[in-house]
Amino acid sequence: MKCNNISDCSSDSQQTQNLVRTLLDQSHLSPFSLSSRPTLWDFDHTLRLYPIPHLMVIADTSCHAFHISYCGCLSINPGKLAYSHKASWAEYNPTKNKVTLFQELI
Repeated sequence: MKCNNISDCSSDSQQTQNLVRTLLDQSHLSPFSLSSRPTLWDFDHTLRLYPIPHLMVIADTSCHAFHISYCGCLSINPGKLAYSHKASWAEYNPTKNKVTLFQELI
């Protein structure tokens, strides 16, 4: 069953895959209809993802930390920097094209 709405998805991994797939398949960082999200056409080119990048960092604090590869693009969300006496961050090694997620008590 295909999930059309992210809020209807059952698992975090499904939401993560849908988010990354939507952004990269539409090649735009704001994949909304014009009626729901007006576009400033003078600056729209800054949100385009063509050609597909090697690395995309999504800084969404409302979502858990993740890294996923789709269509040759490694997508990272480091999550919240600090919460509940914990700090989390992501490190990217461009020579190995590898991401390491870290979490530490503060």
